[in-house]
Amino acid sequence: MAGLIRQQKLAVEVDFYGFALQDLDDTQVPLEYPEGREAGGAFLTAHEGRLDIESAGHTHTAAMTAEVWDGEPPTADDRGDWEEQAEAQLHSPSGELALWGVAAGNHNRYVTVHAYHPRGVNRALRAGVRCVEHGNLLDDDTIRLLLEHDAYLVPTLVTYDQMARFGKHAGMPEQSYRKIAEVHEAGLTALERAHRAGVNLVFGSDLLGPLQSAQLEEFTLRAQVQPPADILRAATTTAARLLRMEGEIGTLAVGACADLLVVDGNPLDDIRVLTRPEQHLRHVIKAGTVI
Repeated sequence: MAGLIRQQKLAVEVDFYGFALQDLDDTQVPLEYPEGREAGGAFLTAHEGRLDIESAGHTHTAAMTAEVWDGEPPTADDRGDWEEQAEAQLHSPSGELALWGVAAGNHNRYVTVHAYHPRGVNRALRAGVRCVEHGNLLDDDTIRLLLEHDAYLVPTLVTYDQMARFGKHAGMPEQSYRKIAEVHEAGLTALERAHRAGVNLVFGSDLLGPLQSAQLEEFTLRAQVQPPADILRAATTTAARLLRMEGEIGTLAVGACADLLVVDGNPLDDIRVLTRPEQHLRHVIKAGTVI
């Protein structure tokens, strides 16, 4: 009997009656949502690299549950009574899926996307997304669109640095390792191009599990192409703008959250002051309290 390995419950903001599950690596999806979507059509439609799901409500929040089983899962008939049921197969080369909707701005919310290839990144920017995570393979049009839309870019260099170092040892398939090598080499170049063009850059690492211990190395990697002051802005004031929390976080000001790091050294002179807490970190202050 199959056993449930993992379950993740998600609240999906549905707009224009539908959403999609799509491979996280947009280079594996020939036709990205909502291109080719049959609005008002079948409840579930399979495309290469994606599944389109139609909903009865124009604008609402749908409850979605994703499950991973170690064998054949129970059939839909065993899950209770549903107004609609359907089954489909989806091949995901990356092993990760992303939820795609149509719009969010009408709800006073913003959308971020995880994408590498300029085809997916540029399409998302034209659709009005506020932020792009990764963007390693960006092109001239990407830079132009980021600037035109005053959008944000979150390079995650340390993720690929760590995977390039330890991926094979951890059992990463050869195909995945080659993909990591490609985006790893392109990531620093993409960051330098975006920095020189004046794109809004935000600090982030995207590290998971045991690799989280390496997140501070993102400072070191960015310092190869950015001045320390700009890296600090990416982690503070620019990040606050992205989150629409200007004046609350990322600043020392009356009425702001008193979240501080006290370090022995000047990161404007040497960014490694922030990457060696065992040597330089003296205090962590959260909401005005030393912890």
